[in-house]
Amino acid sequence: MRGFYRFDSAILREVTYELIPLGQRKSLHAKFASSLDKRMKEENDSNPNHHLEPFFQNQLETIAEHYLYASQDLDDQDFTWKAVDAFERAAETSRSEGKLAKAIGMYSK
Repeated sequence: MRGFYRFDSAILREVTYELIPLGQRKSLHAKFASSLDKRMKEENDSNPNHHLEPFFQNQLETIAEHYLYASQDLDDQDFTWKAVDAFERAAETSRSEGKLAKAIGMYSK
């Protein structure tokens, strides 16, 4: 995907992450979550009678975690509620797939 980076080294990823100023980092978390969430909702709206593409099914937890990171340091209740909603959607998807332990983990976050 365009605009994504993958690091082979966890240490390099951590150092790079820490070099981004906190405010900018949290803003990037919010933008990433919003963008991916919007794309997923558009995909769902265009195919209302079909299940989400596997790519989007696997991204629900990612969306939730990015909203959570954004809400924690930006102190923004809107992002907190978006994180809650995304974790609930991730839990419901896991539950419907029979992945009960994962669903419980999502509900507990």
